[in-house]
Amino acid sequence: SGSGSGSGSASLSLSLSLASSTSALPSLSKFTSEINAKYGTPFLQFMACWGGWHGTPWNYCNVSQARAIVQYATEYVNRVDVTSGAGTGTGTEGWGRRCTIWEGIILALGEADAECGFLSGGFTARAKILYGETLAKLDDGENGGVNGDGIGNGNTSISSILGKNIVTLIKTHCITCLVKISLATETKGDYDVVCLDAAEKAKSSIESLQMSTSTADGTDEDVDVSSSCFYPWRGRGSLSSSIQHHISFTRQLVAEAYLGASRPMEAQIFLKDAVKATPKNYEVAFAYGSFCLRMALYENEDGDNGSAEIDTAMFRKKAQSQLVKAAKLNTKQADPFSLLGVWYEVQGDFKRATGCYSKALLMDPSHPVAGRGILRLKSSKDASTLCQRALNFGTFQNGWAWKSSGDAKALIEGDDEKAILCYQQALRCHDIENPRQHRLGIFFRLPRKEIGNGHSYGSMENIECSNLWTSLGGCYRRLGKFSAALRTFQSAYDIAPSDLSYYCSWAQVELELGLLDECMDKFNMVLDADDVNTRYNAAFGLASCMLLSARRKAEEGKSGDALACLQKGIESLSSLMQGDGKTSEVTFYCAFKLLGDLHNAGSILPSSVFNGTKQKISFIEKGEDAYKEIVKSVENRPTSVGDEEEGIVSILTKAYSDIGINILLRARILGEMLHEGSGLESSTILHIAKEGKIGNLLDLAIGYFMESIETNQSSPLAWCGLGCSLVSTDPLLAQHAFVRALELNKASEDAWANMSLLHLNYGKIVSSEEAVDALTQVADTPLMWISRGLLLEKAASKVTAGDSDSFIYKAADAYRASLQISRHHAALLGLSLTCRRLGCDEGRDDYAQEARAISFKESDANLKMFLHTSGETNIGANAFSGIMDFEKGSKMKKDERSGLAELLVTSGNHALAAVRKALASKSLSVSNEYPKPNKTSIIQPQNDLNMPFPSFSNEAMMKLLDSTESIALDVSTKTILSEALSNKATSSAHISRARQAVVEDPGSGESWLRFSKELIKALEKNKTETGHESVKAAISRTKQIMISDGTAPALLHPTISSQSSKFTAHRSVSSTPIAASLLSEALALSHCVEDIACSKKRSIASCDLQRSLLLDPTNRFARALV
Repeated sequence: SGSGSGSGSASLSLSLSLASSTSALPSLSKFTSEINAKYGTPFLQFMACWGGWHGTPWNYCNVSQARAIVQYATEYVNRVDVTSGAGTGTGTEGWGRRCTIWEGIILALGEADAECGFLSGGFTARAKILYGETLAKLDDGENGGVNGDGIGNGNTSISSILGKNIVTLIKTHCITCLVKISLATETKGDYDVVCLDAAEKAKSSIESLQMSTSTADGTDEDVDVSSSCFYPWRGRGSLSSSIQHHISFTRQLVAEAYLGASRPMEAQIFLKDAVKATPKNYEVAFAYGSFCLRMALYENEDGDNGSAEIDTAMFRKKAQSQLVKAAKLNTKQADPFSLLGVWYEVQGDFKRATGCYSKALLMDPSHPVAGRGILRLKSSKDASTLCQRALNFGTFQNGWAWKSSGDAKALIEGDDEKAILCYQQALRCHDIENPRQHRLGIFFRLPRKEIGNGHSYGSMENIECSNLWTSLGGCYRRLGKFSAALRTFQSAYDIAPSDLSYYCSWAQVELELGLLDECMDKFNMVLDADDVNTRYNAAFGLASCMLLSARRKAEEGKSGDALACLQKGIESLSSLMQGDGKTSEVTFYCAFKLLGDLHNAGSILPSSVFNGTKQKISFIEKGEDAYKEIVKSVENRPTSVGDEEEGIVSILTKAYSDIGINILLRARILGEMLHEGSGLESSTILHIAKEGKIGNLLDLAIGYFMESIETNQSSPLAWCGLGCSLVSTDPLLAQHAFVRALELNKASEDAWANMSLLHLNYGKIVSSEEAVDALTQVADTPLMWISRGLLLEKAASKVTAGDSDSFIYKAADAYRASLQISRHHAALLGLSLTCRRLGCDEGRDDYAQEARAISFKESDANLKMFLHTSGETNIGANAFSGIMDFEKGSKMKKDERSGLAELLVTSGNHALAAVRKALASKSLSVSNEYPKPNKTSIIQPQNDLNMPFPSFSNEAMMKLLDSTESIALDVSTKTILSEALSNKATSSAHISRARQAVVEDPGSGESWLRFSKELIKALEKNKTETGHESVKAAISRTKQIMISDGTAPALLHPTISSQSSKFTAHRSVSSTPIAASLLSEALALSHCVEDIACSKKRSIASCDLQRSLLLDPTNRFARALV
C-alpha cells in the first residue's frame, strides 16, 4: 500500500488468509458462525479494522466498535477444543491451531490503540498497562522465553521467531504511544520538562526505526520462516511501509512535544521531514497544516514568541494548502474541514467557514472545533438542530453542545433547573474538562486579536471551563441556592484565578449572603484591573456593598465607619458616571438611584459625625440632586411606546417618590432639632409642622409625591409617602393615603405601621391594635414591635398601679424583640423607659433588689445608646440621662466611692442645666431658607379622625382624589383590613400594569396571580393557542412562587432593603407568611386552566382543586368548579 493509510495491506492480509483456507471449507450445511469460529474470521476482521501497522489505528471505527471487535477476536482465539483435549486457553477450537505469542501481542496492541487517544472516549490508564505488559513480554522473549513455534515457555528468542525489525517496530509503537499519552495527560510538575523528555524518547524511537530500514528490504536471515505462520507484513514492501509510517507518526509526535515546550521552529523541522518522506500521507499533511495554522494565528497573539518574528502570511498560505491537501487525501475525516472553517472565519469569509463547519459536523456531529465554530457564526436557534445531533451522538467530546443547550435553557427559556443539568453534563465532557488532551484543543477558540481580550492557550488556565462554572453559579444564584453558587464560583477560581470576568457575580452572591468583606475585596480587585467590560458592574457592586456596610455599622454604633463607607460608595459611583460615555440608560438610572440612596442613608447617622446638623442636611440634600438627574434625563429623552414607555413611567414614578422621601427625611431631622418627640407640648409634630422651614419642606414633599401619583396612580410607595407627609397636618387625608397604599399592596409594611401609629397618636387604641395585628401577618419588622410596645404602655396607663407591671413587662419584651431585628433608636428609648419603670419596685427582699439593679443597668445602657445614635437632640432623654447620672453618683457616695461619684453627679447636673437652658430658650425654630413649592398649600389642618374630609380648593388634589376609588374614613380599621385583604382583582387594572408589576418584583406570587387573572380576561376576548400557553405558564409560575414562599426557608431576619434591590445580612430559619386564600385561589385557577385544556370532562376533582378547598373552604370559585 505504499505510504497510504494502510487499508491496502490489511485487505491483502485478509485475501491471502481466505484464499489459503477455501480449499478446506466444510460443507454448506454447517452454520456460518461455526465456519467463522473454526477458520479464525474474527481475528482476520480485527486485523482488517485495526490497520495499526501502516496507518492510523481504527481509522473507520469508534471506541465502542473497536472494543467489540477486539473482544470478539480475543474470545475466539482463546477458545478451547474440549473434545480434542488440547488443553486450556490454546484456542484450538476457534483458531484451528495453538495460539502464538505474537497473536496475543497484536490483540493487546489493538486494544491499547483503541484506548490511548486515537479514538475519543478511551481509557488511557488501561492503554498504559497494555503497552507496559507488551514491552515486558518482548524483553522476556529476547531472553529465551518462547518455543520455536512461537507458543511460549521455551528457549528460543522472540527475535528469531518474528525478526528483529518486527520486534523493533512493536517496541517503537508502544513507546511512541506511551509518549502520546504522557503529552495528553501529564498535568503535574513543569509541562515544558515533560514535553522535552517526551521529545527525546520519540527521537530515540526514530533512530531505532531508521537503523531497521537497512534490513527492511529483505527477510531477516536469522528468522526460521518454516517454524512460524505466514505474516503479510513480513514482506519487503509491507515492512518498509510500516517503518515509514511509524517514522512519520513519531516525527509528528516530536513536533507536538516541541510545540508544548514552546519551541515551534524545531517542531517545524520534524514536520517538514515527515511531509518530504511521505507526501501522500493524510496524517502528515493534516499535522503540518494544523501546525501552520497554529503558527499563523496563535504564536504571535502575546507579542513575544521567544524567537524571530513569524511570517504570518507565509504560514497562513501553507496552512490552507496543506489542509486542502489533507481533505482530498481522506474525504471522510472531519478534522481538515473544521480547521479550514477556522481559517475562513479568521479571514472574514463567514459563508465558506459555515460551510466547512457544517461539512465537518456531518462527518462527526460532536466535533469540538466545528461545533464551537458553528455556534460562533449561527444563532442559538439556528444551531439548535446541530446541537441536538451532537447530544444524541453520545461521545465525551460534545461539551460544547451541552453548554449551548444550557445557555438556551437559562437565558431564553428561563428554566434554570434544566440548565443546571446541561451545565453539569458539559463539565463531565473531555473537551470542557481538559482541552489540552485534545490534539486540536488550541483551536477551540479564536485568537485573542480576533475576539478581544482573552487568555493564551499556553497558560494552564481553562477559560471555557471557568466560564461554564460561572454560568452554573448564576443558575444557582437565581434559584436562591447561594451555598451551591459559592462553591461553583470557587471552582471557577481554582481553574482560572486570573480571569476577573466572574468576580462581580461571585461578589454579588457574597453580598446577598452578607459577606461584606469578601465581596468588597473582589469588587476592588476588578476595579484595580481597570477592565472596561467589568468596571461598571464592579463600581456599582462596590457602592451597593458600601451602602449595606454603612447600615450594618450604624446599627453597631460605629457611626464614623458608617459615614466612611457611604463616602467610599459615593466615590465609586462618581467614577462610574465619569466614564467614557458608554454607560447605558439602565446603568445611568441605577447609578443615580443608588447615589441618592447613599445620601439618604446619612439620615440614620447622628449629626455629630457630620460636624453639625447643617452639614448632615447638606449631605442628604445631595441625594435629591441625584434623583433629579434621573427626572431630567427621562424628560429630555425622545418619546417611546409600548413596554419601553411603561418602564420609563415606572422609573419616573420612583424618582419622584425618592425625591419626596429625601425631603421628608430632612424635615424630620429639622424636627429633631426642635426636640420633636421629647414630650413637650411645644415640640409635638403638630406644632413643629407650623414652623416655616419645616412646613415648606413638607409642602415640597407633598408636591413630589403627588407628581409621582399623577405619573402612576398604582404606586403604593407614593401613597404611603404622601400619608407620612400629611400626618402632622391632616390625619384624615393621611389615613386615606395609607388605605390607598394598602389597596395597591396588601403587604406594605410601612403603610400598616404608619396606620397603626396614626391611630395610636389620636387615641384610637382598638384601630391601632387591628393594624398591628395585620402587620404581624405581613412581616416581622421593628416598627411592628415598637407599635406593640406603645400599645402595651397605653394599656398600662389605664389600669391600677398593681396591675400595670404585667403590661410594662410585655412592653419591654416587645422593644427587645424589635432590637433583635434592628437597632431602632425608638426601641432603645422605649426599652430604657420601661426598664426604668420596672426598676421602681419597692420590694425589700434580695430578689427585688437584684432585679431592680439589673433593670437600672439595662435602662442606663439603652439610654446611652439612644443618645449616641440620635445625636442627643431629645430634651426628655437628656433630662432622663442627667437624672440617672445624678442618682448613680448619689448612690456611689453612700458606698464611699467618692471619686467616680463626683464625676457622675457633676455630669448629671450639667445635663439638667442644659435641658433647663433649652426649655428657657425662645429660639426653638430655624430660619426659613427653603422656597415654598410651586403648588399652593393643600393642607387644612383637621385633628379629629372622626371629622369628614374638608373640601379642598386645590384643583390638582381634587382631580387626584376623583380619579381614585373613594373610601369612607369613618369606618374602623377592621373594615379597612377586610377591604385590603380582599382577593378580588381590581376592576380597572390593565394587563400592561400587571405585567409591569411582575417585571418590577418577579418574586411576588401576588403580582403573578394578578397577571394571570388579566391574561385569562384577555384570553376570553381572543382565544388563541399562544394565549392559552401564556396563561398556563403564568399560573404555573404563580403556584411555584407561592408554594416556595410558604414552605422554603426565606431571608426574613433581618433585611436591609433599598428601592432598587434587597440585600440580606443574616440568615433565618422561618418561612415566608403567605395568605392561604391567595394560594387557594391560585390552585383553583390552575385546575380551571387545565380543565379547559382537557378534551374530556374529568370525573373527579384534581389534586390542585382539593388542595385549594383544604386551604380555604370558603373559596366560592373552587366550590363552583367542584
